[in-house]
Amino acid sequence: MPSNEEENKSRLPVVLKDVDKKFDRPARRNGLVPAEEYNAIENCAENLVKLGTNGVGYVNEKAFTSLFRVTRAKAAYIYENQIPDKEKRNFGGESYAHSSAVVGLLDKKAQEVRQADK
Repeated sequence: MPSNEEENKSRLPVVLKDVDKKFDRPARRNGLVPAEEYNAIENCAENLVKLGTNGVGYVNEKAFTSLFRVTRAKAAYIYENQIPDKEKRNFGGESYAHSSAVVGLLDKKAQEVRQADK
């Protein structure tokens, strides 16, 4: 009997909760990266990432400026056009993206060849 995708989807609502402030921070191994950059990313994780009741992390659209190191307008463009709609959630009037979509996009951008003028 073929499986039906609708049968496999949970109909329970996903509720987003704050991330515990006492999460394990990774070791800062790269001495070439200033501490301020590490602090900015950790601040995003503390304040702009929520954990869903489905066990998935969701990243607030406001974190895109720090994570992608772009302006607010470019961050909004990335959220609207490069994150699939099925990976987006609205919670409490805030826009969130599935963490795997954000990490995948960050990896893709990290692999791009940098322009000489930047």
